[in-house]
Amino acid sequence: MIKVMVVDDSALMRKIITRILNSDNEIDVVMTARDGIDSLEKIIRQKPDVITLDVEMPRMDGVETLKRLRKQFPEIPVVMISSLTTENAELTLKCLELGAFDFVHKPSSKSIDMSIESVSDKIVDRVKKAFENKDKLSNVTPILIEDKTTLEKKELKTNLTKLVCIGISTGGPNALMKLIPRLPTDLSASILIVQHMPAGFTKAFSERLDKMSKLHIKEAEDGDKCIDGRVLIAPGDFHMKVRRQGIDLVVELNKGEKVNRHRPSADILFLSAAENFGRRTLGVIMTGMGNDGAEHLGDIRKAGGYTIAQDENSSVVYGMPRTAVELDNVDKVLPLKDIYREIIDFSEK
Repeated sequence: MIKVMVVDDSALMRKIITRILNSDNEIDVVMTARDGIDSLEKIIRQKPDVITLDVEMPRMDGVETLKRLRKQFPEIPVVMISSLTTENAELTLKCLELGAFDFVHKPSSKSIDMSIESVSDKIVDRVKKAFENKDKLSNVTPILIEDKTTLEKKELKTNLTKLVCIGISTGGPNALMKLIPRLPTDLSASILIVQHMPAGFTKAFSERLDKMSKLHIKEAEDGDKCIDGRVLIAPGDFHMKVRRQGIDLVVELNKGEKVNRHRPSADILFLSAAENFGRRTLGVIMTGMGNDGAEHLGDIRKAGGYTIAQDENSSVVYGMPRTAVELDNVDKVLPLKDIYREIIDFSEK
């Protein structure tokens, strides 16, 4: 039985989340807390296996609470519950930097009950996955950056030498914040990223990652050119693919059917890259649950491109990379710390 602590300043929300979690016969909500201070006092008496934590709370918000939880109880995974506002998106990303396992966003709705019930399956799923991957918490170590840091960036070129396509999910924001800032400003490649994340969060994430990197990073817009030194992140709820437009390679966004339960889907990106850029493409599949990207990563390989997967030890959830390896669609398996070097080497070949 997975013992869970629910932390939320709303008594109604605590009741609803408790009901959702207790409806699963593998989960037992053993205690609730009204804010961060309350949770830190109660957790000493009975340690839960997993904590769900509201982002926005009085007295002590989710960010400060998470800092203290990670310091005092680093072995307990935390799943953030966040409403979709610009401020909350930024706070949620801060929590992922600090080592939260994952987050579930509450859709906007006039009825709180209906809003949270609509993501009940996700809440149960994230809690179970957090428990299953407790031993991987060392892979979501805090990212220490100064919010006001601005790095010098070179002017964007107009050419495209190589294309790097990354598919990533659970554990992704933390992993990308360790990977992308290590890439040089003169990288001879454009990077396209499918990070499973709701609409609204991808823009905030792009802006945050841009502050940390020497590359030019933005949320992708329809028609954006793929050029060396540019990183484009698929917007939440849109598939991202590439197509030829004269001599250019451009991004195309669409709201087609979900693939592997996701929109954006890494498989959509990988297939289009294989068809339009072939052997000059590097496909990278990283930490995440499920199998998105595993199948069409193989198309990049078949087209003469190169493919790598993040290894199990450094992945928060070894789902997507595992499936790709099992399908024999991967040329090399690497720990997170070595992927940046492989990207640089590929761009220079």
